[in-house]
Amino acid sequence: MQYLKQFCLAGFFILIISAFDQVHSQAIINNQRTFGGDFTEFMTSSTQLANSDLIVGGWSFSGISADKTEVNYGGSDYWVVSVGTDFSINWQKSLGGDLTDALYVLMATPDGGVLCGGGSGSTISGNKTAPNIGGRDYWLVKLGSNGDIEWQETYGGDSNDDLIDIIELSNGDYYLVGNSNSDISGNKTENSKGGTDYWILRIDSDGNVIWDKTIGGGSGDDVAGKCATIDQDDNLYIAGRSFSDESGDKTEDNYGFNNVWVVKLDPASNLLWDKTLGGDFYESFGHPVYYDDYLYVATSSASGVSGTKTDPSIGEADYWINKLTLDGDIVWDKVIGGDLNEMVLSMSLTGNNQLLIAGSSASGISGDKTENTNGQMDMWPVCIDTMGNLLWQKTIGGSDWDNLASIIEIAPNEFCLFGDSRSNISGDKTENSRGEEDYWMVSITSTLNASEISGVNMKLYPNPTSDEMYLNFGAIQDEGRLEIVGIDGMVMYSIQLKSAYEHVVDVSSFSSGIYYVCFTNSKYERIMDKLIIK
Repeated sequence: MQYLKQFCLAGFFILIISAFDQVHSQAIINNQRTFGGDFTEFMTSSTQLANSDLIVGGWSFSGISADKTEVNYGGSDYWVVSVGTDFSINWQKSLGGDLTDALYVLMATPDGGVLCGGGSGSTISGNKTAPNIGGRDYWLVKLGSNGDIEWQETYGGDSNDDLIDIIELSNGDYYLVGNSNSDISGNKTENSKGGTDYWILRIDSDGNVIWDKTIGGGSGDDVAGKCATIDQDDNLYIAGRSFSDESGDKTEDNYGFNNVWVVKLDPASNLLWDKTLGGDFYESFGHPVYYDDYLYVATSSASGVSGTKTDPSIGEADYWINKLTLDGDIVWDKVIGGDLNEMVLSMSLTGNNQLLIAGSSASGISGDKTENTNGQMDMWPVCIDTMGNLLWQKTIGGSDWDNLASIIEIAPNEFCLFGDSRSNISGDKTENSRGEEDYWMVSITSTLNASEISGVNMKLYPNPTSDEMYLNFGAIQDEGRLEIVGIDGMVMYSIQLKSAYEHVVDVSSFSSGIYYVCFTNSKYERIMDKLIIK
């Protein structure tokens, strides 16, 4: 009977540990939807309206076919789709002219509509009524709540200009942020600094230009990605990718082939400072988030410890996150990844002020990655806290290429993932491709390891350890049982705590390995975390 009791107890904790691993590192898929036409669609952006409907968009090369009920006007068009939180389609709209039109950003407007921005090489044709200024231009289209075009504008110079991001200011104006290699012409009032530069416009809510600003180095291209954020004073932060050494507006040399370049502008377009982040090889586009008087910048890095990079690489290219003061000083940097390539495409802030990184991974179980890929490249959402600690992750994909462009939190611990997929039914994918590549939306639920008991954030330190483990709940906690469980389900330590705040455990007699610290309160709510014994 005693052996049976021990066996059942071990099995019980193995189940708990298994469930914890799934929650902590994977999350749960709730729903998904594949939609596209018979050719190729790339999803690049998403936003949520006040009525909770979701707007997704990107480029489409397909005509009317499969899920696409709108014609193709020429080359690629903007394809904007309104869906409910159950992923049912409300309406869709193709926007384009006779040549190539590529949508990069969507922004919900206060009246229930949406701003659609990108780059357009089309002349007046299709449903494009704004003239082409030269090469490609910023093309901004305002749609109403039912998808009808309300107004549109082009902004540009004599060469190529691509709108990448839109930021709303506190007074209802907008910053338009993107790339330009045009000289003075059209809407451009400053010449190129050298190659491609950051180009920022401030416009009012009707699309009228208030000012424009060109920022760049003089010795190479400086290219904005999904790149901008503002602070509480409407100061603008742009984090792009620079190939320039010290020259033009750039005050620091690159450390490698190309690095992240962060700039800060005030609302009157004055450049306040710039900062180069990177190591001895290359970094991709920067993706900034402002929170609580700090700037967080995520990118992909293939550099080792060098330059400003102090955390070693794990694979070929990893997620790399930097925390900066608002004066541009580095607080910390953190690498997260597996043994192959990871690519960051955006970063956002959750409702409880954690950082969501949207990107893709080719790595199997290795480094920080706890799941194998299903195909060549999978979606890999990662959530970290503002200290850089990894809270949860999930690998999602089919047998081919699947990319994650953005994430929206639709409810506490419920997230919609937006990207594109080339996979048929396989792995996590439950619908076949409509064409070569399609929009793919996935909803997931994740319960963070420290959020199952409201208001409690269990911290273990030091972790790893070899002698003592300190446990801090961050708040006075009611009575409950603390247990440390081995990976085989064996309970190594158990104690009843009353009004616990901090507790110390001597683990010097534990064998090296992974253990699970579990606290269950009087309401049978539970929080768990991993402990590593050296």
